[in-house]
Amino acid sequence: MRRLTIAPSYFRRSSDECNQKLENDNEEQKPNFNVLSFDGGGSLGIMEAVILQDLMNMTTALRDHPQKIFKIIENEHNNLLVKPDPRKKLAQLINKVSHPIHPSEVFDMLAGSSTGALIAFTLVGGKEDPKTGKRMPMPVQEVIELYLELIPKVFHDFKGMRKVSNGLARKIIGTPIHPYDNLILLREIERYFGQSTLQDLDGINDCVVLATAKRMEHHSEEHYDAMEYFDSKSIMNIKVSDVLMATTNAPVLFKTPWYIRGVPYVDGAVGASCPLSLAISRMKDLTKGQFQSALSIGKVQF
Repeated sequence: MRRLTIAPSYFRRSSDECNQKLENDNEEQKPNFNVLSFDGGGSLGIMEAVILQDLMNMTTALRDHPQKIFKIIENEHNNLLVKPDPRKKLAQLINKVSHPIHPSEVFDMLAGSSTGALIAFTLVGGKEDPKTGKRMPMPVQEVIELYLELIPKVFHDFKGMRKVSNGLARKIIGTPIHPYDNLILLREIERYFGQSTLQDLDGINDCVVLATAKRMEHHSEEHYDAMEYFDSKSIMNIKVSDVLMATTNAPVLFKTPWYIRGVPYVDGAVGASCPLSLAISRMKDLTKGQFQSALSIGKVQF
């Protein structure tokens, strides 16, 4: 698939040579695909968004100033980890970035489980074009601002005995005993996506967006649960809000399950906190192409 590509061989070239090489390579590029995935992690999703912002700013600086950055690395490679000056020079170039490359311009699929799916979907189609009404990408900085606003609304402090019992439960078993109101999350998701469906996100920057959820069903004595995915190439015209409510509907934290067309689902991170393998498999089915590269961003476990 044709995406913006930046290879190390460009760094030794002049800016004009780099741009010409990029154009030629993009024309000749084989139908390979690249995947960006985001892990689950609740409110820690803001960390994933910040990491992504730094990466995209760095990538943009590398595209715009390959010679300067290569010179710093070549001259100071022995001092990068021990002296602050070369790192300051790199930081200055990165901080000057005003229009960073958007992830949907680089990756053929953005995939996420739980909070990671919220990041992926807002990046690909979290805004509405005021002129056409069509969905459009949301800049990474705005995704971070969304999280800063969303976290205190959804994971609010309880009052009275609920606050006390939840605090004790977190210390003893690591989770609250009183679930949060997932209807608050639904209202916030609908504020950004309205009644948009998966098909409304199809074709934006030629980037597929995918979310995972765990399907839970009981048939007499048989218990069935399996990981499923919902993406913008799906023939099912499901609302984005339902998909995001299913993938973020964490047991214990919220009242579960969330139903889509009568089928119960719980948080995608329950079965696959990292959705990368599902995403790669789906892209192989969609494109009949070859997996080229992947970037997986997740929370740090201490």
